[in-house]
Amino acid sequence: MKQRVHYVEAADHVQLAWAETGRGPPLGKAATWLTHLQYDRESPVWAHWVRFLGGHYRYIRYDERGCGMSDWNAGDLTPPRWVEDRRRWLTRPASIARSRCSASARSTAPR
Repeated sequence: MKQRVHYVEAADHVQLAWAETGRGPPLGKAATWLTHLQYDRESPVWAHWVRFLGGHYRYIRYDERGCGMSDWNAGDLTPPRWVEDRRRWLTRPASIARSRCSASARSTAPR
């Protein structure tokens, strides 16, 4: 399944990487410090999820600042910045919240 990787610039000029796989209703996954857009597709932990969810949804993932394919020299690594970053690329799909990003996922989820 093909993955399309995109970049968006945060307010503080940090480049944030995000990817989409599949078609259908949008489903976004909150990033964790253990994820990487490219390596997740080969990971024994995440690969089956990427395939399954990409087969049923427009599965949207991102690498948070300081991780994966996003800028590593990101400076501000605070929860308010994570929320702002998430809003930069997310158009409010249903969200899977994992790890410390669950707060930012909840803050941007549809109500």
